[in-house]
Amino acid sequence: MDKSHWTQDLFPPTFHLTRAEVDSSAKTKKETLDTSPQTRIQAIYKNVKKEYDEEVWNARQKGTQVGDSLKDFREAKKTVNKINCLEKGCDKSCQENLSIADSELWDSREIEILRKVFLKSRTENMKLKIELQSVKEEIKKVSEILKCKEEDYNETDEKFKKSQRAFHNLQLENKLLKKEMKVLDRRNKSLQEELLAIKDTNNKLRKEKNHERRHFLKEQTLRRDVEVALNKVLIQIRTKDTAEVETLKINYELQLKKLNESLTEAKEELEKEKEDHEQTRKALDHLRYHFASLPSKPNITTSSPNDDILSSLQIF
Repeated sequence: MDKSHWTQDLFPPTFHLTRAEVDSSAKTKKETLDTSPQTRIQAIYKNVKKEYDEEVWNARQKGTQVGDSLKDFREAKKTVNKINCLEKGCDKSCQENLSIADSELWDSREIEILRKVFLKSRTENMKLKIELQSVKEEIKKVSEILKCKEEDYNETDEKFKKSQRAFHNLQLENKLLKKEMKVLDRRNKSLQEELLAIKDTNNKLRKEKNHERRHFLKEQTLRRDVEVALNKVLIQIRTKDTAEVETLKINYELQLKKLNESLTEAKEELEKEKEDHEQTRKALDHLRYHFASLPSKPNITTSSPNDDILSSLQIF
């Protein structure tokens, strides 16, 4: 593609003034204020013409930029050509040629430019269609990738939220652990102080233990001596007690023998008494049966002495 736009070829600029010419016109404008009335009128005419040319130029630029109709542009161009022709003093034939050229909407040069631009735009349009199709396919692929990325982002966002919640929980746990750590530090200090006190008491107790141990060893030696003496005494006592025990044992056996003999005698006497009692009971039963079998005498009211004896008897 060319660097210049096709509108510049189709509508060439008509303003040919340079910066120096513009500055010189400003100076002449300032000089006309001090000249005669005729030159002043001429300067006013030139300024009006210049402002009109600028308005036409701005209108043309505006038409080419925002897309105004070419007919309005042609009318403006026609007026500019007439003014230029009047300034140069052209004859009627030149004015007629200008009017004929201006009456046509498009000339051959402009149509050729439009044809070239149309062909170029057509080829560019085909290229753009192909590029558009490829861009659509790329957009489709990119949209699919974007969808996957969005799903990944949602998953990552969910993981991030979970991580944030976990981090928040860890921060809370960290705060609690710091508080517990402070409590444990204070407790550790108190325990260290207690440990120092325990160490002091332990040293004191160790000293006392050593002292007591020495005392215990002395007592142990004394105890051994006492045990040896006691064993000697016990041996002596046992030798004496054995003789006494033997005598007591013999006496006990003799007394036990006597008691057994007296017990056997008492048992024999008891057996004899039981036999006598059994015989007496049997005799008493015979007497009762005998008196019960005797005939009764109702007229006799006096009781015999045998009845009193029988009534007083009891069976054991």
